[in-house]
This record gives sequence, structure tokens and C-alpha cells, in this order.
Amino acid sequence: KHPVIALLPFVVAIVFCAYYIYFDFYVDNNGVKYFKKDSELVISTNALNNKLSGSDVLNIVFKTTNPNESFRSIKNLKIIDTIQSFVNNQAIVGKTLSITDLVKRMNYVMNDNKPDEFRIPNEIILKKKETKIDTILGNNQVAQYLFLYENNGGKDLNNFVDFDYRQANLELIIKSNSSNDVKLLIAKINNYIQSLSLKDVNVYITGL
Repeated sequence: KHPVIALLPFVVAIVFCAYYIYFDFYVDNNGVKYFKKDSELVISTNALNNKLSGSDVLNIVFKTTNPNESFRSIKNLKIIDTIQSFVNNQAIVGKTLSITDLVKRMNYVMNDNKPDEFRIPNEIILKKKETKIDTILGNNQVAQYLFLYENNGGKDLNNFVDFDYRQANLELIIKSNSSNDVKLLIAKINNYIQSLSLKDVNVYITGL
């Protein structure tokens, strides 16, 4: 007799479900949670996340669009270093690795292990030699470091750059297996990258 009244409970139920889905529905893909807490996988993953650098990996890929520049250049290395510094300050990032770490280490060693030399070389380097001062281009200095490293059997470069240094990789080791944590991290990184207004370098995130 009263079809509207008869349908009212169903309408209320639909509205309630829609509200719940819109405001409270929470999806988090964390594969580790599907295993028992005392399983070896969960125990080892928790140990990696809590005591070491992390158990998952993200990669930030850099590609130069300028045919006259590569990731041997001070300018491009500093772009990686800037983003790497930002990423290192994020709570769920346990460790980062890139070509800049290698360049900084070599600069440190080649300058008598002086603490302030653990950095990317300046674009112009002034070196005092007896009674005169030599001027060295930072790009040339980096190229010499990398050439020396390659000739001494260094293989780690393959993890950080391609053959002609047109593409570079920044590896992030993550201390969370939560897809939502990772999504928030990616959003933060992308927003930061956009704020830099980079020219001649494309940056994107991959992995997981």
C-alpha cells in the first residue's frame, strides 16, 4: 500500500554504505599482514624495517634531455643530491643510494680525507701548486674520478647510471610495507620535484 515506506530501509542502508565508503573506507595493501606474526617472513621483515634500513625499494629515475649534458656534470649531480637530501628526511626512508654518494666519497678520499670534502666538487676548483694556483673545472674532476673508478674494477656504477650517463637512478630503501605509506611518500616527493621547476632533466618514480 505504501511502496515508498517499504523501500525506505533499503534507501537508508544504501546511503549509510555510501557514506562509509566515501569517508571511512581504508584500503592498504600490505602483503606481510597475510602471514602469521610468528612466520619467518614477518619476523625477518620486521627486523629489516625496525633494526636495519628497510625491506622494500623505490627508485627515482633521472633522465637528461640536454644532448650536451650527462650525469657527470656538477649541475645534474646536484639535482640528484637535492632530491636525495629531501628524501633522506622522510620518516619511512631508511637509506638512499646514488652516484652522488660515490662522487662524494671519491672527492673525500682524493682530498686527504678532509671531512669538509665529503661533497660534490665545486664547478670551479682552485688548487694551489707551489707558487701558482691551478684552475680545474668541476665537471672534469668528476669525469676523472669516475674514469679512475671504472678502470679499477668498480662495478657499482651499473646500479646508478647507464652506459653513457644519460640516465641515473636514486635507490630508496623503505622501512614500511604499507601501500598507503608509500603512496604518501611518492606524493610528497612528486610535489617537491615539481617545486624545483627542473630544466633539461625528467624525473619519475618507479618500483614496488
